[in-house]
Amino acid sequence: MNFIDSLLEGIKNSLKWKVQSGAVGGLETGLGSVMKKLKGGKKCPSCKNPVTEIDAKFCPNCRANLILKCPKQDCGRESPLGTQFCPTCGTELSKK
Repeated sequence: MNFIDSLLEGIKNSLKWKVQSGAVGGLETGLGSVMKKLKGGKKCPSCKNPVTEIDAKFCPNCRANLILKCPKQDCGRESPLGTQFCPTCGTELSKK
């Protein structure tokens, strides 16, 4: 019985892994985008210097704002520059 439980658990984990990696566009694509961001894939729109911190809200070189805030009063979600629509409510985001 222990062998069957172990086998079923392995199958369940394998299927779970396939579903999760497929949902995010594949494991290689996901890892590639993370590595790009870690290597400074994001640049400041103002001074063009690389920004190495993934969750930076301001450029460490020129203090330019690196986020857009949803203008919808009951939403207010923050998104990175370059985002066209709010991922929460779908409101169009624009640079100020």
